[in-house]
Amino acid sequence: EWQDLPYMPAESRAPSLPANYVFIKFQPKLATPAKVEDAHSTWTEVARFAARYQDGSCDNSASLTAMAKKLTEGLTSPAARMGAICRFVQQCPYAEVDKNVGFGFGFQPRQASQVLVSRYGDCKDKANLLRALLREIGVAAYPVAVSAQTPAGVDPSWPSLLQFNHMIVAIKWFDSGLNPAVVDIPECGALLFFDPTSE
Repeated sequence: EWQDLPYMPAESRAPSLPANYVFIKFQPKLATPAKVEDAHSTWTEVARFAARYQDGSCDNSASLTAMAKKLTEGLTSPAARMGAICRFVQQCPYAEVDKNVGFGFGFQPRQASQVLVSRYGDCKDKANLLRALLREIGVAAYPVAVSAQTPAGVDPSWPSLLQFNHMIVAIKWFDSGLNPAVVDIPECGALLFFDPTSE
Protein backbone atom coordinates (compact mmCIF):
# COMPACT_ATOMS: atom_id res chain seq x y z
CA GLU A 1 0.00 0.00 0.00
CA TRP A 2 1.31 3.44 -0.93
CA GLN A 3 0.21 6.54 0.96
CA ASP A 4 0.68 10.30 0.62
CA LEU A 5 1.54 10.16 -3.06
CA PRO A 6 1.94 13.62 -4.61
CA TYR A 7 -0.88 14.87 -6.81
CA MET A 8 -0.16 14.41 -10.51
CA PRO A 9 -2.25 16.68 -12.75
CA ALA A 10 -3.20 15.38 -16.19
CA GLU A 11 -0.95 16.85 -18.87
CA SER A 12 -1.16 16.62 -22.62
CA ARG A 13 1.59 14.48 -24.17
CA ALA A 14 2.55 13.09 -20.76
CA PRO A 15 3.97 9.54 -20.65
CA SER A 16 1.27 6.90 -20.82
CA LEU A 17 2.40 5.48 -17.47
CA PRO A 18 2.74 7.60 -14.31
CA ALA A 19 6.07 8.10 -12.56
CA ASN A 20 4.89 5.90 -9.67
CA TYR A 21 4.14 2.99 -11.99
CA VAL A 22 4.69 -0.31 -10.17
CA PHE A 23 5.81 -3.46 -11.94
CA ILE A 24 5.47 -6.63 -9.90
CA LYS A 25 7.51 -9.60 -10.98
CA PHE A 26 7.78 -13.09 -9.67
CA GLN A 27 9.70 -16.08 -10.88
CA PRO A 28 8.92 -19.31 -9.04
CA LYS A 29 11.57 -21.96 -8.63
CA LEU A 30 10.99 -24.74 -11.13
CA ALA A 31 11.43 -28.39 -10.28
CA THR A 32 13.01 -29.16 -13.67
CA PRO A 33 14.37 -25.88 -15.08
CA ALA A 34 16.47 -27.71 -17.67
CA LYS A 35 13.26 -28.87 -19.34
CA VAL A 36 11.59 -25.47 -19.37
CA GLU A 37 13.17 -23.32 -22.05
CA ASP A 38 11.70 -20.03 -20.82
CA ALA A 39 13.19 -20.29 -17.32
CA HIS A 40 16.16 -17.94 -17.27
CA SER A 41 18.44 -17.00 -14.43
CA THR A 42 20.97 -14.89 -16.40
CA TRP A 43 20.89 -12.40 -19.25
CA THR A 44 23.17 -14.71 -21.24
CA GLU A 45 20.45 -17.38 -21.11
CA VAL A 46 17.87 -14.82 -22.24
CA ALA A 47 20.09 -13.77 -25.17
CA ARG A 48 20.69 -17.36 -26.27
CA PHE A 49 16.98 -18.13 -26.01
CA ALA A 50 16.06 -15.08 -28.12
CA ALA A 51 18.79 -15.83 -30.67
CA ARG A 52 17.26 -19.25 -31.39
CA TYR A 53 14.02 -17.62 -32.46
CA GLN A 54 15.62 -14.69 -34.28
CA ASP A 55 18.44 -16.41 -36.15
CA GLY A 56 16.26 -19.28 -37.31
CA SER A 57 14.02 -16.85 -39.18
CA CYS A 58 16.84 -14.90 -40.85
CA ASP A 59 16.86 -17.18 -43.87
CA ASN A 60 18.66 -17.10 -47.22
CA SER A 61 16.92 -16.90 -50.58
CA ALA A 62 17.54 -15.85 -54.15
CA SER A 63 14.90 -13.14 -53.74
CA LEU A 64 16.78 -11.56 -50.82
CA THR A 65 20.03 -11.61 -52.80
CA ALA A 66 18.34 -10.06 -55.84
CA MET A 67 16.65 -7.32 -53.80
CA ALA A 68 19.87 -6.35 -52.00
CA LYS A 69 21.66 -6.15 -55.35
CA LYS A 70 18.86 -4.05 -56.88
CA LEU A 71 18.74 -1.63 -53.94
CA THR A 72 22.51 -1.03 -53.87
CA GLU A 73 23.21 -1.02 -57.61
CA GLY A 74 25.58 1.81 -58.50
CA LEU A 75 26.25 2.73 -54.88
CA THR A 76 29.86 2.47 -53.72
CA SER A 77 30.11 3.94 -50.21
CA PRO A 78 29.17 1.70 -47.26
CA ALA A 79 26.85 4.36 -45.82
CA ALA A 80 24.98 4.76 -49.12
CA ARG A 81 24.55 1.00 -49.54
CA MET A 82 23.32 0.55 -45.96
CA GLY A 83 21.09 3.61 -46.26
CA ALA A 84 19.36 2.31 -49.39
CA ILE A 85 18.50 -0.95 -47.67
CA CYS A 86 17.39 0.77 -44.46
CA ARG A 87 15.09 3.13 -46.37
CA PHE A 88 13.52 0.22 -48.26
CA VAL A 89 12.66 -1.62 -45.03
CA GLN A 90 11.42 1.61 -43.43
CA GLN A 91 8.96 2.05 -46.30
CA CYS A 92 7.44 -1.41 -45.85
CA PRO A 93 4.17 -0.80 -43.97
CA TYR A 94 3.98 -1.73 -40.32
CA ALA A 95 1.35 -4.35 -39.57
CA GLU A 96 1.11 -6.24 -36.31
CA VAL A 97 1.43 -9.97 -36.86
CA ASP A 98 0.16 -11.96 -33.88
CA LYS A 99 1.31 -15.42 -34.89
CA ASN A 100 3.25 -17.95 -32.83
CA VAL A 101 2.97 -15.73 -29.75
CA GLY A 102 3.14 -18.84 -27.59
CA PHE A 103 6.74 -19.39 -28.70
CA GLY A 104 9.56 -17.16 -27.53
CA PHE A 105 7.17 -14.65 -25.91
CA GLY A 106 6.13 -13.46 -29.38
CA PHE A 107 9.71 -12.62 -30.39
CA GLN A 108 9.82 -15.06 -33.32
CA PRO A 109 9.63 -13.14 -36.61
CA ARG A 110 8.36 -14.52 -39.89
CA GLN A 111 10.99 -15.72 -42.36
CA ALA A 112 12.80 -12.76 -43.92
CA SER A 113 12.02 -14.03 -47.43
CA GLN A 114 8.33 -14.19 -46.52
CA VAL A 115 8.34 -10.61 -45.24
CA LEU A 116 10.07 -9.51 -48.46
CA VAL A 117 7.28 -11.07 -50.53
CA SER A 118 4.43 -9.62 -48.43
CA ARG A 119 6.20 -6.24 -48.00
CA TYR A 120 4.73 -5.66 -44.54
CA GLY A 121 5.47 -6.72 -41.01
CA ASP A 122 5.69 -5.78 -37.37
CA CYS A 123 8.83 -4.62 -35.60
CA LYS A 124 10.45 -8.05 -35.35
CA ASP A 125 9.59 -8.88 -38.97
CA LYS A 126 11.08 -5.64 -40.25
CA ALA A 127 14.18 -5.99 -38.08
CA ASN A 128 14.66 -9.52 -39.37
CA LEU A 129 14.24 -8.46 -43.02
CA LEU A 130 16.76 -5.66 -42.51
CA ARG A 131 19.30 -8.08 -41.03
CA ALA A 132 18.89 -10.48 -43.95
CA LEU A 133 19.27 -7.77 -46.62
CA LEU A 134 22.31 -6.24 -44.90
CA ARG A 135 23.89 -9.67 -44.66
CA GLU A 136 23.63 -9.91 -48.46
CA ILE A 137 26.00 -6.94 -48.80
CA GLY A 138 28.37 -8.26 -46.15
CA VAL A 139 27.16 -6.14 -43.22
CA ALA A 140 26.47 -7.79 -39.86
CA ALA A 141 23.41 -6.70 -37.92
CA TYR A 142 21.94 -7.89 -34.65
CA PRO A 143 18.36 -7.86 -33.31
CA VAL A 144 17.93 -5.70 -30.22
CA ALA A 145 14.96 -6.06 -27.87
CA VAL A 146 13.98 -2.75 -26.27
CA SER A 147 11.46 -1.47 -23.76
CA ALA A 148 9.68 1.33 -25.58
CA GLN A 149 7.04 2.33 -23.02
CA THR A 150 8.16 1.62 -19.47
CA PRO A 151 9.40 4.87 -17.89
CA ALA A 152 11.61 3.08 -15.37
CA GLY A 153 13.49 1.21 -18.09
CA VAL A 154 14.72 -2.36 -17.84
CA ASP A 155 15.26 -3.98 -14.44
CA PRO A 156 18.68 -5.66 -14.70
CA SER A 157 17.93 -7.91 -11.72
CA TRP A 158 15.18 -9.77 -13.62
CA PRO A 159 16.48 -11.56 -16.74
CA SER A 160 13.36 -11.91 -18.88
CA LEU A 161 12.14 -11.10 -22.38
CA LEU A 162 8.85 -10.09 -20.79
CA GLN A 163 10.40 -6.69 -20.00
CA PHE A 164 10.61 -5.84 -23.72
CA ASN A 165 7.95 -4.81 -26.21
CA HIS A 166 9.82 -3.68 -29.31
CA MET A 167 12.58 -4.83 -31.66
CA ILE A 168 15.19 -2.71 -33.44
CA VAL A 169 18.54 -3.50 -35.09
CA ALA A 170 22.18 -2.83 -34.22
CA ILE A 171 24.15 -2.50 -37.47
CA LYS A 172 27.90 -3.09 -37.59
CA TRP A 173 29.14 0.41 -38.38
CA PHE A 174 32.34 1.51 -40.09
CA ASP A 175 32.99 4.64 -38.00
CA SER A 176 32.26 5.48 -34.37
CA GLY A 177 32.42 9.23 -35.08
CA LEU A 178 30.11 11.55 -33.18
CA ASN A 179 26.79 10.00 -34.19
CA PRO A 180 24.69 9.65 -31.01
CA ALA A 181 23.07 6.50 -32.44
CA VAL A 182 26.47 4.76 -32.67
CA VAL A 183 27.78 2.98 -29.58
CA ASP A 184 31.14 1.27 -29.23
CA ILE A 185 30.68 -2.21 -27.76
CA PRO A 186 33.98 -3.93 -26.83
CA GLU A 187 32.89 -7.34 -28.18
CA CYS A 188 31.34 -5.99 -31.39
CA GLY A 189 32.93 -2.64 -32.23
CA ALA A 190 30.88 0.34 -33.40
CA LEU A 191 27.15 -0.40 -33.71
CA LEU A 192 24.52 1.89 -35.20
CA PHE A 193 21.16 1.44 -33.43
CA PHE A 194 18.38 1.78 -35.98
CA ASP A 195 14.60 1.38 -35.75
CA PRO A 196 13.20 0.18 -39.11
CA THR A 197 9.63 0.90 -37.98
CA SER A 198 10.39 4.61 -37.53
CA GLU A 199 9.62 6.98 -40.37
